[in-house]
Amino acid sequence: MHIPRRHLNYANVVATFALVFAMSGGALAAKHYLINSTKQINPKVLKKLKGNAGKTGATGKEGAAGKEGAAGKEGKAGANGERGPSNAFDAKPEFVIFPGKANELITVASRSLPAGSYSVLGKVIVNNNAGSIAEAECQLELGGTVIDEGGTVRMTEEGKGADRATVVDSGVGTLSGPGTATLQCEVSSTSGDYLDAAITAIQVGSVS
Repeated sequence: MHIPRRHLNYANVVATFALVFAMSGGALAAKHYLINSTKQINPKVLKKLKGNAGKTGATGKEGAAGKEGAAGKEGKAGANGERGPSNAFDAKPEFVIFPGKANELITVASRSLPAGSYSVLGKVIVNNNAGSIAEAECQLELGGTVIDEGGTVRMTEEGKGADRATVVDSGVGTLSGPGTATLQCEVSSTSGDYLDAAITAIQVGSVS
């Protein structure tokens, strides 16, 4: 039997290379990821590919403290209360000459106040201008009630270096209605004056 021989020609060579390239190209493609998005996978298949959730891992160590943040802006000032503890009342310093009668009790400073509880401070400088030693006593009142009886201060005769003495009285009390805080003094001398007599009353929530 005579088998005819096939001769190679250009068409046969090209066809052979195309077949080999197609086969090798498929093998090459199999080694690369052709799917680059889960949207390309059927949702049913994607659900099966998802594994079960693993156990919770151990808690990690606490991290280092962060840097302190910048200071915030200053807030707005709060409103003052109508009758809060911050309410203060002052009587301006006064100048009062000794009366013509020795040991006469007179008011040297006063301050009108609304109803409420107060911590009151009275202060005065007693100046003796007589040529003899003098003694003075002062008391502090709130609404007519003495809240500090004070004590006795002694002054030398004028020009002896201690012819002035400072008196400070303080106390607490309550006014059921509007009233007055007063600082009253008496002195054994008829020559001299009360200097810088003043009263400061600070309203408080309550007094014991």
